[in-house]
Order: sequence, then C-alpha cells, then structure tokens
Amino acid sequence: MYIALISLHCLVMVVFHFLYCFEDDWTKCSSFSPPATVILLILLCFEGLLFLIFTSVMFGTQVHSICSDETGIERLKGETGKWGKVPCWEAMQMAFGGPFSLSWCSPFAGLSCTRSPAEHTPLPQGDIIEEDVIEIPFT
Repeated sequence: MYIALISLHCLVMVVFHFLYCFEDDWTKCSSFSPPATVILLILLCFEGLLFLIFTSVMFGTQVHSICSDETGIERLKGETGKWGKVPCWEAMQMAFGGPFSLSWCSPFAGLSCTRSPAEHTPLPQGDIIEEDVIEIPFT
C-alpha cells in the first residue's frame, strides 16, 4: 500500500512538473535539454505507473485473501478450509491487530520505545573436536 501511494504521489508530481515546464521556459525548468527532460519525465511516468499498478494489485489480492479467509494457493487448488470461515470485517481486525483505527495505516503502530526485561537464556557450549570444528550438543 505504501509503495502504491508513493507511486501515485510520484505521478502527481511529474504531472505538475510537466505542466510547470510547459507553461514556463523549458530552459529554466531543468538543467537538462528540453528533449531530455521530456524523455526523463515520460520514463518516470512509465516507472511510477508500473509500480502503482503492480503494488495496487498485490495489495488488493492481500485484502481479498484476508476477507475470503483463504490463501492464493488454496484458491488455485480449489481447496476449502476445514475451519469455520471468519466474516470479512472480523478477519481484517485480526490481521490488523484490533478494531479500526488510524494505526492500521501506520507501520510503526506496534512499536514501543520501552524495554522489557530481557531473560537470559544460556546457550549450550560446544566442545572443540578438531581445529575449526565445534560440536554443539542438542538438548
């Protein structure tokens, strides 16, 4: 979703830049020559459009998978789950971690700056059996 939004922003900015260059003198618009500027703007539009389409389709298929409560592989194989299907809104709440809020759109919503006391787990120490070879026992 974020890449799709950034691609859309890129396309909007390219259109505004093109309109600005079209109304103003092309030599003041860019440090490149006018034909090079037009070619670069067209390439940027093409790249932004490709990323927008690709990431929008990916985002749509993910939301569809969440709402239908099945993976893409299950859909391709035609398998039906042996579990009870969850309604779409409930599945969205489970996937995004709670009732609807603006934190659904933030990738930093679940982060916390507080430290939890770390539990020290001793790691098993290995024995050197040959030079540069350590045998670690599995427990």
